[in-house]
Amino acid sequence: MNICLAIISDAWGGAETVVHELAKHLRDKGENVYVLVNQEISQYYTDLEDVRLLNAGALFRTTGLCRACVSPKIGTEAKEDLPNLFPGSFYLNAFLREIYYKRVRSRLAQTVVNNKIDIIHSHLNAGIVLVSNLPDNLDIPFVATLHGQTVAGMRRKSLIGWFTSPVASWRRERLGKALEKADKVTAVSNAELDMVENCDIPLKGKSIIIPNGVNVREIQSSVSSIAKLKGEFNLLFPGGAKFVKGGDLLIKALPKVKRLISGIHLYIAGNVPRGHQLRRIAITAGLEKHVTFTGFLMPGEYRQLLNSVDLLVMPSREESFGIVFVEAMALGKPVIAGNTGGIPEVVQGGRNGILVDPDPDRVAEAILYLYANSDVRQEMSENNLRDVAGFDWTNIIQRYIGLYKAVKRF
Repeated sequence: MNICLAIISDAWGGAETVVHELAKHLRDKGENVYVLVNQEISQYYTDLEDVRLLNAGALFRTTGLCRACVSPKIGTEAKEDLPNLFPGSFYLNAFLREIYYKRVRSRLAQTVVNNKIDIIHSHLNAGIVLVSNLPDNLDIPFVATLHGQTVAGMRRKSLIGWFTSPVASWRRERLGKALEKADKVTAVSNAELDMVENCDIPLKGKSIIIPNGVNVREIQSSVSSIAKLKGEFNLLFPGGAKFVKGGDLLIKALPKVKRLISGIHLYIAGNVPRGHQLRRIAITAGLEKHVTFTGFLMPGEYRQLLNSVDLLVMPSREESFGIVFVEAMALGKPVIAGNTGGIPEVVQGGRNGILVDPDPDRVAEAILYLYANSDVRQEMSENNLRDVAGFDWTNIIQRYIGLYKAVKRF
């Protein structure tokens, strides 16, 4: 099959990683793979040999969007553009992208025809909307994959809620119309589908659950030793500065934990700017010697740290899936996770770890319980090494290929 994966995004993250892995595994299965991306993230896909990149241009920078609207094209590269320099550029860029999508429609259709594309599989809001603009007479199957950030932002209130409310409403309506054209819509969890329905976006029975995957062997073979860490009992929080990941809850739980585990140490992975709330909370609580902010870690560095700690702890307030929990499972690490969203579909409380409500006391209790019960930790570790097989890409890719064959026009 000739398969085109499409993703339009302004930064690297979970959805972008899924597209990269999907392209790689489809290629290894002998499929012909194309990836339609925008300039801002194209660099992350250049390592995919025998996968053709289709560059839609710089679609998150005003200068690039203006240029693209005047001269729309689907190519292999685009010029670098100046960053957005004025307030309100987010809304202006969203408006300009709509113009561009209409202007590039015929060129994109011609690209699809010239490359004899059999399936188009689009990810994230912007990519789904772009592909939905293709003419109906192309009669090419269209699969859309939702990711938590696609719709989560539509439900949140803002400091300028009087303005964002109509914007959110417009985005919901636009995404809903795009999804109406999809033959199948995949989501990583039932919780994600519920989130879509709460945004009044009907999927009319065409949804299917396909969870995110990890390369279990790659993760396990990439770490060969245990690093010497600072604490007697070490925790890893991989959520960085993102409030939704619950880092503040974890730091606020540490004083209670420290009273019983003097050698407790928390590693916070991800960029946390100086003066950030998480750093202030740690200082105010006198936890400087018990908290290490690692900054951004490359995959190998992160896995080495994950392999060396005792627990992975991320009490998320909202999460459609949580790939970090599956990575921890691959290394046999018990987890403490937020009892929210799609997490309970990944982490079975009492088997793979402990699920907690967003409360520092509940987080502290879970840490203390696992510290005091090494036999429970060992059992969870063994369960995780067994259960992670269900999330291995060798299984996940078969589910996608089965989906493609089911919707392909013969």
